[in-house]
Amino acid sequence: MFLLFSLIGCQPNLPPLVIDGPSIVVDHAWGQSRVPLAPKRIVVLDLPFLDALTSLEQPVAGYAGTSQKRVPHYLLPYFPDGVEPVFVGERKQPNLEVILSLDPELIIANPDRHKLIKNSLETLAPTIAFQDNSIDQVRSLVDTLGLITQRQERSREVTAALGEAIEKARSLTPQGRTVMVIGAFEDEFSTWTATSFIGTLMEEGGMDYLFTGPASASESQTEVAKLTIESLSELNPSVVFLYGSDKLWLNNPIYRSLACFSHQQIHHVDRDLWSRARGPLAALEILKTYERLVQTKP
Repeated sequence: MFLLFSLIGCQPNLPPLVIDGPSIVVDHAWGQSRVPLAPKRIVVLDLPFLDALTSLEQPVAGYAGTSQKRVPHYLLPYFPDGVEPVFVGERKQPNLEVILSLDPELIIANPDRHKLIKNSLETLAPTIAFQDNSIDQVRSLVDTLGLITQRQERSREVTAALGEAIEKARSLTPQGRTVMVIGAFEDEFSTWTATSFIGTLMEEGGMDYLFTGPASASESQTEVAKLTIESLSELNPSVVFLYGSDKLWLNNPIYRSLACFSHQQIHHVDRDLWSRARGPLAALEILKTYERLVQTKP
């Protein structure tokens, strides 16, 4: 094992892997690659890919996730026998040795988060990379993975269900409803931008997503911006979906003056679902949560 990874480090231009059996050429964020058709052993290095393949009823051999080392709770019903895919490390730094031990036929990566290990991944198995920064990119992801796994009929069912859920959200959303999705951590806020997965999902659901400014790009979250209590007050959304904890802000007069605070429209939500997941099943669950809230709140 040590010798193999020494070779990986010393020879970044190793010849391409040979694919046995039928294959297909795929366009993706890192270019164009030939990958196996209907692969059985797939390793995914981010949660949106686990979500998308689960929606297609395609088993996954291994996945990279969070430090909790569990699949997000909203996906647990899709593993009724309790057998989850093998955890291959955190999304930021997956374990190459564990990935190798799974003998993958295909690896699916995030082009930003995994760019530094791209060459190493490509020595283990054919590797493709996809963005998941908007609901349109997620639809495209489902279509492409449906083609690779030969589950096109199922992919059409998934995108149709998503379309119906979005239309239902639009029918329940009054004109002028302004929303933001915010993370609250100790002494600062962060918000997803209008061009992010959650922002575009809210917009398609008929809501006016307020934060249209640029992201404060980081290595792992390219559609997130830092947010001060003053800038939140200036935007003054009518509805906020918040993950993390706002305990430190509850006695802040600026926070208490927000319209969403006065009208009890700050809804505490799960971070994995509303921030990290970014897949079709997450989108359906988010819209279901939104539907429940708007039916009980003005």
